[in-house]
Amino acid sequence: MQTTRYGKHTLASGLAWSVLDPHGGGKHRQIQQWRSMGQTHGVAYEISGEEVYGRADAGGAGTVSVAAMAAKHTALRGKTALLLIEIASPNEEHESTVLAVGLNRGFVELDRQVYASDVASLRNQFASQIGKQYELHGDGDHIGEVENRLTLEELIKGGKPASVKLAPLRSGRLAVIAIAALACAGIGGGLWVWWGAHTEARRLAAQAELEASKTPQVLYQQAVAQYLAKPIVPLADAVAVVRDGLKDFPTVNAGWDLSKINCSADGCTALWLRMGAPGGTLDDFRAAARPDWGPVTAISQTEVAHSIPLKLPTATLNRQEWPVMNDWRDLNLAQWQFLAPGGWKADLAQPKLIAVPPELAGGPQEAVLASVPEAIRAAEVSITTMPLWFADVDPDSPMQTKFIGAQTALLGDIQIDVASKTVTYSAKGLIHVQN
Repeated sequence: MQTTRYGKHTLASGLAWSVLDPHGGGKHRQIQQWRSMGQTHGVAYEISGEEVYGRADAGGAGTVSVAAMAAKHTALRGKTALLLIEIASPNEEHESTVLAVGLNRGFVELDRQVYASDVASLRNQFASQIGKQYELHGDGDHIGEVENRLTLEELIKGGKPASVKLAPLRSGRLAVIAIAALACAGIGGGLWVWWGAHTEARRLAAQAELEASKTPQVLYQQAVAQYLAKPIVPLADAVAVVRDGLKDFPTVNAGWDLSKINCSADGCTALWLRMGAPGGTLDDFRAAARPDWGPVTAISQTEVAHSIPLKLPTATLNRQEWPVMNDWRDLNLAQWQFLAPGGWKADLAQPKLIAVPPELAGGPQEAVLASVPEAIRAAEVSITTMPLWFADVDPDSPMQTKFIGAQTALLGDIQIDVASKTVTYSAKGLIHVQN
């Protein structure tokens, strides 16, 4: 789950979404399964007679689902649409964040927070995934053209935030038992009253003990364990796969010029721009498309997009392989200085604490997490519009694993930009380092 603070609300994205299956053993059983997967909090809304659930591994007071607000907003309810709302960073040196929600007939298909530089890739991916026309809504300076303006204030006002707060997932069975106990008390007399009060006291005591155990340190340890269990996309390996997989990829197809290729853990998409007067039609492009390309979707009158059968590799995080930050910095900065005459440039941020639970992030309790032995620190590296030959198979390439490391994770996607005479790439990585 990803969160960002706005006013009195904590806006949550990245929930796992699905429709409640009427044949899946009942609501109680499905909620039990979600909880066993660590999805302890959730939000629900109804559309077309279906109950849609979004789940996460945490909640917190004032945490509301961005996607659920979008699904309930009158401008978007029941529609196939993409919502993009940009939130500027308070630090001018940092990139702005974009709240992204994709709906298919009102059902949530996409629920993410991305950097502004990743919006083009996200739009391509959504278009390929949906495979049909959709509405564009949103607000921001770096999200491209949108047909319908919808600001964050308007989304919150019309999205009924009070009804989409992330709350603990409960099936309702305990409530039924409690009601039955009260009924029996009315029939059976004082013994049932005593037993009901005794049982309730034990339950409250157990609940209090559980809440007392949820210290910031314990919550962070649990979050760290979940973070380490998720696979990463190694940046060096991902760049190599993209480089090798696209070496024979065409840049012209039936009157269309290749503009961008974006690759992430979800797959790769290509965006093409129609040439001027001699440009081809959508049908021309589809007729000349390679058989292994995904469905070709018209983004606009001058843009088409499709998926590419290229999968990025994944790996498991291993603390033993993480570098010491000073050693990583010395090795790579020396190499960057060596390559600077050729135009190489990258930005490196200072390490910071990561995997912090949303209910602790930015608050006074976050400071105590630095002393937790399992704490994870990582530094972000940004590579922007560098010539693609910097990713060549060369001992001096800054993208080699011996420099950037096997445990540096891809953040977002790799973007390939194709101009008339140059091909450049942009990517961000997260360098996990020893404490």
